[in-house]
Amino acid sequence: MYERISGTLIFPPLELLPLVKVVAFRGALFIKYYDMQNRRRYPTRGLHGEVVQQIAQRVLRGEVAPGDAFPNADDLSAELQVSRTSVREAIKVLAAKGLLESRPKTGTRVRPRSHWNWLDPDVLAWQFETEPDQHFLRNVTEVRQVIEPAAAGLAAARATDTEIAGLEAAYREMQLTVRNVESFLAADLHFHLAILSACHNEVLDQMSSAIGTGLTASGSVTNQVTGAAAASLPLHQAVFHAIAQHDVEAARVAMRDLVDRAAVDIEQAVRAETGTKTA
Repeated sequence: MYERISGTLIFPPLELLPLVKVVAFRGALFIKYYDMQNRRRYPTRGLHGEVVQQIAQRVLRGEVAPGDAFPNADDLSAELQVSRTSVREAIKVLAAKGLLESRPKTGTRVRPRSHWNWLDPDVLAWQFETEPDQHFLRNVTEVRQVIEPAAAGLAAARATDTEIAGLEAAYREMQLTVRNVESFLAADLHFHLAILSACHNEVLDQMSSAIGTGLTASGSVTNQVTGAAAASLPLHQAVFHAIAQHDVEAARVAMRDLVDRAAVDIEQAVRAETGTKTA
């Protein structure tokens, strides 16, 4: 277990993890990451997928305000150079995700944001791809603050030796890639997905898409803060050690500290970005 000395977290040294386990767990986590990013998302390949994505991103960018009429199928068909059938099918997909609604006499309108399915991995990903705003980032952070400490506690109670070794492999990957933003973000995502998986809760596992997209969005912002990645390593290590020791309360506290630190970094990055734009 770890201890605090003059405000600094002190950990026992990690035992050497066999290379075969590192390779195996990297592979398993990659498969889970690929599943989250691709299989659960609406396919973007092909004409139909492209039309769905283009129309969705217009909604997410706010080109048409909630409640306002959306361009009709004829206009969209001409503009996107696709058939009206393709446009109508795309609108049906987005209506199912809560973004649009179509009525016989009033046409297609953008629904209020409160009706959008924010747990849908497509909606979250589209928002991220259209440059997430401050409101979105804060919402995601608040969700993480609610869910992830509890998930860490469940993982501490339920994680198998194999899952603990996988979590350690993900943490080691973070250590190795701390100076490479893209690789570090991928390893960070693997770390948090491993915790959700170790909860052995099917509902939480299904939420990995939402948590994963939130992590990607917040991580891309927090890494604008100098030293944020390196500063997060002891906090991640505290989470890992608590789970490895099956200490439920310590895992909750450690994860709460980690997500709260991310929230501070997001606010700092947002303020810096706002200052840059207004300067």
